[in-house]
Amino acid sequence: MSEKKNPVDEEIDFLESEFLKYKDVSFPFPKTEIKIYEDDVQELMKSGCNRQIAEYAMLKYKELEDAEYQKDNNFKKLCDLRKEYFEMKDPIIKNAVKDLVNAVIERKNIELIDENNEMDKYDEEINEMLENEKVKELSDVSRDDAKCFFKKYFDNLRDNKEKYNNLRKEYINKRDAVIEAGLRKIKKIVNDEEEYKIFYKEYYKKEPEDDK
Repeated sequence: MSEKKNPVDEEIDFLESEFLKYKDVSFPFPKTEIKIYEDDVQELMKSGCNRQIAEYAMLKYKELEDAEYQKDNNFKKLCDLRKEYFEMKDPIIKNAVKDLVNAVIERKNIELIDENNEMDKYDEEINEMLENEKVKELSDVSRDDAKCFFKKYFDNLRDNKEKYNNLRKEYINKRDAVIEAGLRKIKKIVNDEEEYKIFYKEYYKKEPEDDK
């Protein structure tokens, strides 16, 4: 006897069958206006939804964001916060990775330390270092090694540390809220046929066909 599917699985099957019906249609994909939010689309897709639904969720957020910016030009969009934060973060990561790789290859003693575990709160940055292709090629790199080299260049910021931390906090908090809102929107689309039809009509600019 086959096991009865729960409503969520049934809706997922429904969505899959709907998209299969339109396999010969030239999809408007990817949406060029959502390019600035590609990282966020990819994050939403980790929930298991397809790209079109993830793009739609971010497009709906972008509409709200653009409307807010029209009312207040000082309003910071997620993409603006990302740009500001990454402009400070990326050089630190790049230099820290370069020094770390060289130290391991040249078998130098890594004498840098993070005595007070100050770098524990920079997990995202440390993970980014460890996911770097050049670092992944090395077999004897520890998380503590990465933390210490990150600390070396983070300390070089000196008076700009506070600015970095404020930007980082503002960006992460806003992105977390945006992703959570996107996931809720996706959940509605996946679990409600009417919501799905609204999504389909707005995204593809056409009515979905009846599956009859």
